[in-house]
Amino acid sequence: MWCLSFTLIVHTLVIVLVAGHQLLYVKEKVSLVQTAVNEGESVLVTLASQAGLDGILTKPGNLTLFGPTDDAFFELPMEIRQALEDDNQTRIAFLKYHIVNQTIHKSQLKNEATFNTLYGQPIRINFYHNNTVATASGRPIDLGRVDLNATNGVLNVLDGVMLPPTGTMADGCRQAQPLQTLTTLFIESSVIKDVSTLGPLTLFAPTNEAFAKLPKGAIDGLLKNTTALKELMYYHVVLNTYFRAGMETGSLKTLNGNSVNLTVSLDGVKVNGANVISVDETVSNGVIHMLDTVLTPP
Repeated sequence: MWCLSFTLIVHTLVIVLVAGHQLLYVKEKVSLVQTAVNEGESVLVTLASQAGLDGILTKPGNLTLFGPTDDAFFELPMEIRQALEDDNQTRIAFLKYHIVNQTIHKSQLKNEATFNTLYGQPIRINFYHNNTVATASGRPIDLGRVDLNATNGVLNVLDGVMLPPTGTMADGCRQAQPLQTLTTLFIESSVIKDVSTLGPLTLFAPTNEAFAKLPKGAIDGLLKNTTALKELMYYHVVLNTYFRAGMETGSLKTLNGNSVNLTVSLDGVKVNGANVISVDETVSNGVIHMLDTVLTPP
């Protein structure tokens, strides 16, 4: 009887340190599903079950789950939360975008590294503020809760829910109703090719209303001067990915060779005085932020 009890204990607990009268134990590894539950991710697990994907997270394999906490789901806009509740295809897309078919440890999380997901679109990793802040597709990574090993992979905890990209930066502009004027100018200037293929990039995108504030005839004049139009378009594009979490007061060099000045405060973000009115639209080759004013190159 004693031998049987001892064997059960050995299989359940592993003694890793004896310090005086204190014992430090590591629990036997469990699947990604149970690991996620243990880390406060019950909403994620419930959605996976509803979507029929819980089997993927329990069967043997070498997966990485970028797992949002319950609080992260509750902070989503109501329309997205409603879509996750009502539409199984939306649930499947969101969940597959959080799963990578390989184990990714903290040592592999490098700035601008990308990892393809079961959804088919990449997760982009970024580090900011002297590597003290890390994001996955713009959502904060809890650096104190990464490399959580499970029997079938690794869990890295997120403090936000990642939104699957709509495609390239060009695709994101085409599909956003507030950016139709910008999309037209991208096409007319041929810059549309660059924002489709180059990267990683950050686009500070003036909305239709921003272009409407320009003097009468300004857009027609640009359409007749493709050199000036290209310079204007390139002035709104910055090399490398700057999600909201990575923005700080300072300057960023644009693709036309000049710089824009960012001012970050409790009131929000300004670019050369223009207000950033919408942030962090993830695209496969970077990120889009919307502006309320068109930037003017020096």
